[in-house]
Amino acid sequence: MTVGIVGGGAAGLFLGNLIEGATLFEGRDRVGKKLLATGNGRCNLSNLDMDLGHYHGDPDFIQGVFQRASQEEVLAIFSALGLDLLTEERGRYYPRTLQASSVVNVLRKGAEERNTLLTDREICKIRKTKVGYDLEDQAGERYFFDQVVLACGGRAMPASGSRGQGYDLARSLGLKLTDIFPGIVQVKTEDPFLKHLAGVKIDGRLDLLVDGKLQSSYQGEILITKYGLSGPPILDTSRQAISSYRAGSKVDFRFSLLNGVTNFQETYDYVEEKTYQHFHKSLEDFLQGLVHKKFIHLVAKTLQVKRETLLENLDYQDLRRLWTLLSAYTMPMSGHLSYDQAQVTIGGVDTSQIKTNLEVKNHPGLYILGELLDVDGDCGGYNLQWAWSTALSAFKAIKKDS
Repeated sequence: MTVGIVGGGAAGLFLGNLIEGATLFEGRDRVGKKLLATGNGRCNLSNLDMDLGHYHGDPDFIQGVFQRASQEEVLAIFSALGLDLLTEERGRYYPRTLQASSVVNVLRKGAEERNTLLTDREICKIRKTKVGYDLEDQAGERYFFDQVVLACGGRAMPASGSRGQGYDLARSLGLKLTDIFPGIVQVKTEDPFLKHLAGVKIDGRLDLLVDGKLQSSYQGEILITKYGLSGPPILDTSRQAISSYRAGSKVDFRFSLLNGVTNFQETYDYVEEKTYQHFHKSLEDFLQGLVHKKFIHLVAKTLQVKRETLLENLDYQDLRRLWTLLSAYTMPMSGHLSYDQAQVTIGGVDTSQIKTNLEVKNHPGLYILGELLDVDGDCGGYNLQWAWSTALSAFKAIKKDS
């Protein structure tokens, strides 16, 4: 039974360490390029908190895959491969070296030892025959396999080789795809002060508001950029924000200009009290001890008063606007960055067509793994865990058939 694996990313490489005698095709000059960039170069490969609420897609399908290929089994395989892991305070698993290259090197070596690994071989066409699958690469060379595994990745980080070619292969076989868009990505916002504030960081609470209603809240470091917002809380909420924005809803991000905020009402009360304690000070002198210096310009311009204006000379409406600006500043969403900056692709092959062993229902011997499917996880190692588990689940099915 011959097996062809299309894609040398996380899922393809992991499968290559489980199976023997397969042929693995990678369109770029080396495997694992996207893996090298994950976790800021440290490769956050899983998470202690495996609540399935961290995944988005058909919950029954997701649960079925993890029942066949659990996190415990995956971590045991990494241990057997000689990759030592550690967890940090947020529950994220990393290689003990804290280098993504360690993960890539271990997986690459294992895949090469067990299988034939062909780089610079992008599979452009796939054709189903009566007895298997006919593949064709960019040079027109053809290969035949009894079973084929599509592990090409999505469209996120196209520089790594994930340019959506797997979707084209799936469509050519008549498979349905859901709407596809970037996920775990920075957002664009409308704000007149972005250029001035670019580079400012705030450590605190971020609220996502959709049509004026609170949808979610995250704590962490929020980064203001020249185009909008970035940082862990933004990446965590980006999926929900982008989905709502694409559906035509009004999406806003709310955060305090003060660091360390967890409750906006308490912060409003706090800055109100501080104002009266320092009523004799100028607006600029008052803000110097509260917020980043760049916010002084924002506040003065928004209130349309001079920096040297004494707090006691502001009318009550301006004082209320001041307290609201400081405690709960709002930026409306105007878009998001592209696949170049995204960590994952939302959407993909409709999983109603796929068994939990990752075999396509109407195409026996064809398996689809990882990001190609209409399943995505939150930021924090969940998407790599999905790649590992889909690969393991497919391997069990292939091994049974061999």
